[in-house]
Amino acid sequence: GRDSNVISAAIEALGSSESVGFADRVWTVLHPLLATRGAEIWAALTRLLENSKDVPRILVDARGSGLMRHVPPEAVLRWIGSDRGRQIAVAEMCGAYEVPLNPLAHALIARYGAESPAASAIAGRAHSTPSAVSSLAQFARGQLTNARGWARDSDPQVARWGARMIEELEQSAEAFDAHEEYEARRRS
Repeated sequence: GRDSNVISAAIEALGSSESVGFADRVWTVLHPLLATRGAEIWAALTRLLENSKDVPRILVDARGSGLMRHVPPEAVLRWIGSDRGRQIAVAEMCGAYEVPLNPLAHALIARYGAESPAASAIAGRAHSTPSAVSSLAQFARGQLTNARGWARDSDPQVARWGARMIEELEQSAEAFDAHEEYEARRRS
């Protein structure tokens, strides 16, 4: 009924508009439907993605929507299949800021492996702040705590990826600590 019409019109609008900020308004309209109709929105979005020449823009627009928290990971994995480009595109929509790892990020690493393009993209997200932070060193130390949890995951691929993230985030934290200490000395 009405919800399906809203979803259809919103997805069509996402595919036809290139104006900055318009997608945010479309996702605002869809937001109340995410929890109950997430799988239907995902299905409509995948049809758009399969027929669009502007996949990266559409996925970036969808990244902050919260959609992926409401779509069963199995549905996303079916859509990806063995397509490396889709693997990366979906992985870039995943956050990596909590323990356990969010279900979609976990499923991507478990399915495609700790060294896969998806795992590399999720690692990139783990190194990127979700918003402004006052200290990159503090952010990296928080992520290092998360990585220690990821390394204890029961899935061997996720645990291997988490162990790699420990090494990377230890280096990042040390580098950011040194830089912030240098800046503090320089200012005083």
